[in-house]
Amino acid sequence: MADDYVRRTAITRLSVDGEQRELLEVTISEWKRGCQIATDMAWGNCNTKSDVQPLAYDDVREHTDLGSQHAILATHQAAQAITSCIERRSKGKKVSKPTFTAPTVKYDTRTMTLFDDGTVSVPHKA
Repeated sequence: MADDYVRRTAITRLSVDGEQRELLEVTISEWKRGCQIATDMAWGNCNTKSDVQPLAYDDVREHTDLGSQHAILATHQAAQAITSCIERRSKGKKVSKPTFTAPTVKYDTRTMTLFDDGTVSVPHKA
């Protein structure tokens, strides 16, 4: 079926110069902070994307330099992390509130542009 959508995750290394690296590191830092804000607000209250997003979105936007779509993705990442904790707890494992320390950031079709030559454009806040 031509209209089927297949989701794939690509983990890749980016080739960036010094200035681009610094900007990307700022974005990663803001991403982690946004995820943590959303988690802190939702922990013990809710865990679905549809609940965490309206709860935490405005605070993530206010207290980070993330753009709108990245703020949404950060609330979704928080919901996913909380859901994982709930699942582990249901299996009798001890869990604590997630903390975001990994130097990663999520991008999607609304937060990046992939060009035919294999280059990519990702937004950042300077």
